[in-house]
Amino acid sequence: MKTGNFLKGKSWIVGHFARPPFKTNEFEIKLSQKEKGEHKDGWGLNHKAQSLCVLLKGRIVLEVGDKRVVLKKPGDYVYWGPGVPHTWKVIIKSFVLSVRWPSIPNDQLLAHDYGPEWTNLYEDMVL
Repeated sequence: MKTGNFLKGKSWIVGHFARPPFKTNEFEIKLSQKEKGEHKDGWGLNHKAQSLCVLLKGRIVLEVGDKRVVLKKPGDYVYWGPGVPHTWKVIIKSFVLSVRWPSIPNDQLLAHDYGPEWTNLYEDMVL
């Protein structure tokens, strides 16, 4: 048995990077509380993993590929597959659950801008 509080540490709590009993290569779980105005620094893109972001409380805007999605009601979610760039910004204090699978070291490519250079960066990562 193990008890604790996941909000007192790192937000990614289950995955290849975690310590037992939370270490697995099957999936990753992120439980995060974000303050108004917080945002992802740039854009992320996963080579193989797919992602699911579920709003538990608050309001957050995600840009996924060329779409903008506002999660505003508890239970609102957005899913995206591998190879799709994403970023986010918190509109009001939010509580979010994210799941990514599988859990692969160094699977996410980060860039400050999403534009034509993404094609080259992604192709370099894949090839």
